[in-house]
Amino acid sequence: MSPLIDTFGVSGPGNARRFVAVDDTLDAIMMLRIDFEPQCCVDELRIGCEPRRMICDPETGMILAAGVLPHSPTSPFPTSSLTVLDPRDGQIHAEVELRLFELVHALEAWYIHGSKSYRYLCVGTGMYPATSDGQGDATTRAKSGRLIIYSLKAAKRKQRTRASTPALLGQPNLNSEYELKYVWESEREGPVSALARLGDKYLVVAASTACLVLKLDVVQKRLIECCELTLRFPITSLHVRGNDIAAGCQREGAHVLRFTPAEDTSGYDALHMLHSVRFGVCTANACFVSDDLVLGVSN
Repeated sequence: MSPLIDTFGVSGPGNARRFVAVDDTLDAIMMLRIDFEPQCCVDELRIGCEPRRMICDPETGMILAAGVLPHSPTSPFPTSSLTVLDPRDGQIHAEVELRLFELVHALEAWYIHGSKSYRYLCVGTGMYPATSDGQGDATTRAKSGRLIIYSLKAAKRKQRTRASTPALLGQPNLNSEYELKYVWESEREGPVSALARLGDKYLVVAASTACLVLKLDVVQKRLIECCELTLRFPITSLHVRGNDIAAGCQREGAHVLRFTPAEDTSGYDALHMLHSVRFGVCTANACFVSDDLVLGVSN
């Protein structure tokens, strides 16, 4: 069996629980339907590209999958794409291609609560350098990256077609009810390797060695950098519990950071180091098990 590189669960009909798995050698997402029966059913959702990462939008039940398109003689470097699909029937509702030499490293659903609630899907990418012959080189380290913010909304009625026949499995649905709408982006000096939402209005972003806390001004439609803390080595993962952030790093174990929001409009947000565990190995992922326990795994 091929290695699985991402899994998560989504709600299914009745008492069933649908578990989704990404296979890194196929152009499909494997859906495992698990209920009270002794066996489980496995379906393949074809998306036309090699899936790498995915998240589920609880509001709509749609899956946002990041994948790489097949190589071609004119573009041997893999091109990344974002696909919105329905896990119930495999119908594709929206697709977006990213820039040449750009790969997706992180996905996160961001919910902002206040007088009005907003829901966004955030994408972290890495931009890889071109070689002397004008091709990309994914074996080298990404030099820069982007934080891209989308919203998943119901498609406007005039954008829908009157086609009465359903789309083929794994093909874009011309009668789609959803659209992936571009909202904002931020260019970063390093690749955006991890994302995590923090509280009701903040987003934690790992860009190379920098850990930043951002806030979106929904009125002026701009990202505000609240605070930043730079670590010694590139950050590989982020996990939030309350106002504490567990950050896994290359060659330096794990760190726990604490975010302190400003008490009023005249104050400043702050991010400082709370604990550091340096055991000289690359931490692929670090997460909180409880308030006083962080679990980390190496490559």
